Amino acid sequence: MPSAAKYKAWATQNETHSQDLLKKCPQASDWAVTVLFYVCLHEVNAFLRARNVPIPGGHAAMKTTLYQNPAWQDLAQMYELFQGWSNRCRYKLWMPTAKDVQVAQLQLGLVRSEIDSLNATDGIAAY
Repeated sequence: MPSAAKYKAWATQNETHSQDLLKKCPQASDWAVTVLFYVCLHEVNAFLRARNVPIPGGHAAMKTTLYQNPAWQDLAQMYELFQGWSNRCRYKLWMPTAKDVQVAQLQLGLVRSEIDSLNATDGIAAY
């Protein structure tokens, strides 16, 4: 099982891929947002690994794991929002506008802020 630091590094790498994709192919905003969902997923995986919580097998199991902890409700909702955007892109042929992509990028910042806050509350050092 990868460490929290490995998941964090994977998230950072995928975020770079999303940015590079938009620079090279601005019309691929659907894939850029989908990649941002996976950045969120890896950030959440790092969060769980730092707590020795097993990584759930699938998106539904991830949501269940997050929603089961009362302190993680906001993080669960953020994860669910990202998953919804990714699903819209992949299955409903949604093409996010440049503003939509910006919103997704800002939302990713909120995910990270929420994780940082939860880590501070729980006394978990940076990974």
